[in-house]
Amino acid sequence: MNLEKINYYGDSREVYDSCLPHIEDHNLKSCTFLIKLFVLALGIFTLLSLAGLHRSYFPMYFTGCLANLLLVVLIKKTRMSVRVTSYSTMALLLTFAIADSSIDPHHVATTYLVFAVLVAVLLMDTMLAISAFYLLMLLVFSLCSYVFKGQVMWQLDSFNGLIYTIASLALHYVIQKGRLASYLLLNKYNESQRELWVQANFDRMSGVMNRSTFMTLLQKAVDQPECGDLFVGLVDIDHFKQINDSYGHRMGDLAIQELSRSLEKGLRVCYQDKAGFADSFDPSSDNVLARLGGDEFVFAMHCASEEACRKQLRALQQEFAKKVISLDGRRLSQLHFSCGVIHYNNNLKNVDQLYQKADQLMYMVKKQGGNEVLVAQS
Repeated sequence: MNLEKINYYGDSREVYDSCLPHIEDHNLKSCTFLIKLFVLALGIFTLLSLAGLHRSYFPMYFTGCLANLLLVVLIKKTRMSVRVTSYSTMALLLTFAIADSSIDPHHVATTYLVFAVLVAVLLMDTMLAISAFYLLMLLVFSLCSYVFKGQVMWQLDSFNGLIYTIASLALHYVIQKGRLASYLLLNKYNESQRELWVQANFDRMSGVMNRSTFMTLLQKAVDQPECGDLFVGLVDIDHFKQINDSYGHRMGDLAIQELSRSLEKGLRVCYQDKAGFADSFDPSSDNVLARLGGDEFVFAMHCASEEACRKQLRALQQEFAKKVISLDGRRLSQLHFSCGVIHYNNNLKNVDQLYQKADQLMYMVKKQGGNEVLVAQS
């Protein structure tokens, strides 16, 4: 096993990095638990010390309690990174354990040894970083033991500290290796769930959203208190049946895909993260596009004015007309689409009614011969 495998608990850095959000979440929860538990315990010991039990330990208990409370404040106020928080927590715990061991020359270093194991089990970082931290704390522990407890206790503490450090690191490796494996399984499950969500909510052929999900997001946009810049429109390809009859359904499918790409780009719809689109959707600013079926699409976009909306869609028509689709030596060009757009005026809370108005406007466009953009108010 090479050094990289050891450092990342039997896996590669790529695998470790993919699990980093889970690792950081676990570390933050563990740190929060340890700090709260430590503050509670030291608070009790401080009160008992004031009552007369181990009165000489009062400064250490009180200082440790204050240090933990200060760490809590720093975490909340400065937004420390999870890694800094983790190492600060580990250092605080082990420093207290060293102080607890050093305060009495005849005191066995039980607290340090217990905390060493506790930290190894609960907190996770790369194996080399954890090892370096443990060796540093062991050096500090051994030095303090030599200075404050004499040579005999120093030898005993150093031996016990070394044994427990090795045991803690071995335990840490085994536990964190298993934890990393569980995070990998969780990642695979989450990814499969994301893929299933995309398959259920996006049209496979065109790559845009399906109708039901679109209507849900449209409802969110309509529910906004002020929604004066919202435009909802229907689009379909002119004379699409003739394309299918003359060129075949495969050419028709390519025309649908070309229109989908043109609309997605021209309407500034970002489906780069399809699985996360609905969760991150901002109804006050984000545009959305869906395929209704066949060559029909529906969109919701934010635009400054009716004239700006009309101008944008006509420019899109001109760009779409320049597209040339080739299949089996045959070429399809001069494509056109019709568009009926409703400017929403905060007067319809039912999105089905808004859709029906856009559909009626589309009927008027088709009746006039197509290749046109009509915009009307709701």
